[in-house]
Amino acid sequence: MLVAQVSDLHISRESGFLDGRVAPLQCLERAVAHLNRLVPRPDVVLVSGDLTEHGGADEYALVRESLSALQMPVFAVPGNHDSAAMMRDCLPVQVPAREPGHASFVIEGPQLRLIGLDTSVDGKAYGELCANRLAWLENALTGGGGTPVLIFMHHPPFDTGIEAMDRCGLLHGRDRFGEIVRRNASVSGIVCGHVHRPIQTTVGGVPVHVASSAAHQVALDLRQGAALAYCLEPGRVSLHRCVPGMPMVSHSSYIDSFPGPFPF
Repeated sequence: MLVAQVSDLHISRESGFLDGRVAPLQCLERAVAHLNRLVPRPDVVLVSGDLTEHGGADEYALVRESLSALQMPVFAVPGNHDSAAMMRDCLPVQVPAREPGHASFVIEGPQLRLIGLDTSVDGKAYGELCANRLAWLENALTGGGGTPVLIFMHHPPFDTGIEAMDRCGLLHGRDRFGEIVRRNASVSGIVCGHVHRPIQTTVGGVPVHVASSAAHQVALDLRQGAALAYCLEPGRVSLHRCVPGMPMVSHSSYIDSFPGPFPF
């Protein structure tokens, strides 16, 4: 099964986003067109948070209109710029959450179970997994009869080394999350957003992939005390190959065109 991941869209009706250097809606439209052109075409698209800049209904209307052009199902979890409640109201198909207090959900498939895990905290940049959400996750992982599981969430459950982003990362519950993942052999991969950079590691013995933004990227600066900055590296989507009995294999795909491929 081929799973596409798009992240950190930051859609807004405001003009002049990031001093006019970035047009998030155009970036999303290009990403959608790119996904529709891929061969083989992804089976499903996951959006790992920050769909909007301010969490407003008008912004989610723009997101819904753009995502409607995708030729495959799409599901989304909230990021720190989103409103989980507004997402549930405005995007009920993409966010089929039924739990009180958080927008987590499970999508059952014959080859892969998708668990959308809400790490957002209303009005805060950091993320958390409270006891209630962790208990929900444990319960969700007990079902499925051994079908492989892919967890998608916004905040990565580890420190990246980009200090300014780590200060607003998953600050609560990540140790317990890692223990839950380690105990559940069905979890084949974890995919996240938030950092606007491609990053790979493992948590609980499971591959973790952090996706680039479809729009702007966070500057790669691993110095202690470095100030947060953004850069205009090309936007990317991620592609995850999920095969039963094997760990997730992830690729990054540039959205905009470039010369090639050429035969060797």
